[in-house]
Amino acid sequence: MAERLALSLRGDGYAVFFDKSDIEAGEEYDSRIRKAIEACDLFVFLISPESLALDSYPLAELGIAERRWPHPEGHVLPLVVKPVPIDSLPPYLRAVSVFDPQGDFVAESSAAIARIAKTKPGLLRPALWAIAATVVIAAGFLGWNSYHRSQQDREVRAHVGRVISETNTDLDAGEYADAFRVITAAVSQYPDNAELQKAQQRVAMTWLRNIRVRVGEQTFTQIVSTLRPVLSSGAAAATGEAAADLFAHLGWCEYLRSRDGKADSDPVNYFKRAVDADRSNPYAHSMWGFWILFQRGPLADAQQQFQLAAMGNRDRLWVRNLQIAAFLLNHVPANEREAIRTSNAMRVEQTVVQEPDRLWTVYEQALLRRLDTEEFLNLMAPKEHVATFRWLFPEGSITENRLPMYKFLAGRLEEAAGNREYAMSAYQWVKDEFSRTHSTGPLLDRAVEGLNRLGR
Repeated sequence: MAERLALSLRGDGYAVFFDKSDIEAGEEYDSRIRKAIEACDLFVFLISPESLALDSYPLAELGIAERRWPHPEGHVLPLVVKPVPIDSLPPYLRAVSVFDPQGDFVAESSAAIARIAKTKPGLLRPALWAIAATVVIAAGFLGWNSYHRSQQDREVRAHVGRVISETNTDLDAGEYADAFRVITAAVSQYPDNAELQKAQQRVAMTWLRNIRVRVGEQTFTQIVSTLRPVLSSGAAAATGEAAADLFAHLGWCEYLRSRDGKADSDPVNYFKRAVDADRSNPYAHSMWGFWILFQRGPLADAQQQFQLAAMGNRDRLWVRNLQIAAFLLNHVPANEREAIRTSNAMRVEQTVVQEPDRLWTVYEQALLRRLDTEEFLNLMAPKEHVATFRWLFPEGSITENRLPMYKFLAGRLEEAAGNREYAMSAYQWVKDEFSRTHSTGPLLDRAVEGLNRLGR
């Protein structure tokens, strides 16, 4: 638009300064424009939302004109290119009449300038005009800046991408401290980068969920003190699911502090805030259930939290394995049986039990030591019991010294499932193995009892 206006004015005999045609390549941009404005007889300002933006170059040009003419009357002509609220105009422009062409912009603007020329003798001669326009004059300057900003943006995005990739590699390798160090350094370099901030929060939460400490070298509280500020600042600004995740992990921080004997720990308050933000948040509910059993609270209350956690379909691997860990706390037989039931659910949904060996003693206590055997066998359908045991402990993975126990446990479950032939074979194998090694013990006794039972 400015280019068309410049051509029209030149056709009318005026000398017009226009950056696109009047600034040579390599010429110093700012000083050339300043000299043109200081030498012109009339300054034409094209009004648009872009030219009135706080960081626009046309406003800088207008400042040059204002220093030359403290009052714009007779010197500055504002022309409306795009409608803007009158309140958005600088007071300097509102001090004169603003021309708003309703038809052809160039024709009407040229006519308005001609009328001004007739009322001012000094303008009847060909004059030097400076046209300030976002789309033309400012486009040269802002285009140059935009190019460099886009270059910088690309470099920042590339750097951010490399940092996040590096932290993901560290997380996959279990190097949580290294991942947090790398991402924190990047956040310090780009403190306003939202992607890095979210990545830092994710690293902090992942570290907390997988935290390990070496006695005498580090404490839970020391790690929590490093990570908690990241979670707190993130939770203050987040909403919904993101806020709930952060609040849940702040509650987990409190649980970890309690492990170090901090009596003022209060995880439940954070878990409640997490649930208020996201009713089905799996982290909040599973951590809350764990905390209940850690405090030796009611199994039913913990079960309710775990059921709510299972309804969410995020990070099921961690949530389910935390549930098993909670049931195995404090060696309570009723709770340990729930760990086996949970394993059965995980088999059905194909969620891996990460430490199945922790469940081995539960089977051993119930079937070999005869601790509430009938209750244990009635936890689930007999065939599901067999399937879950074999899923947890594939026979090919059993070591030689453990094989006799495995044979007996599998045989006892198969017996309950009605597979008499397999059970007898398993019991006989155990008996023969003890005879071969001239050994005795409870395992042999249980195998012989099984043979007698099935023989009858």
